[in-house]
Amino acid sequence: MVNIQAIYDVLSGKSRRLKRLYKYEDLQEGLAWIQNNVDLEYFAEAGIMPDKFNDFLMFSLQDEKVLMYMKAKNIGGLTVTLDGHIAPYLEVLSRKK
Repeated sequence: MVNIQAIYDVLSGKSRRLKRLYKYEDLQEGLAWIQNNVDLEYFAEAGIMPDKFNDFLMFSLQDEKVLMYMKAKNIGGLTVTLDGHIAPYLEVLSRKK
């Protein structure tokens, strides 16, 4: 049986827009979870101020491991992976100044 609505959604671009929206919502939910569960004091001591933590997270999301741990809500793996991104992020910040 052919699902006419599904065909229309694909042709009109609606399914692509919805997929993008769901991906964005998942990302925002994951970022909120990270901010609620990661100790920001550790990153502040490493040189990343709390107001720059969102920028640091967006920089770190280039690594698929960060996304994987965020989706799995694995705080241990996430923090270890984020640790590896501190030095490169600070280097990028120093170049921008």
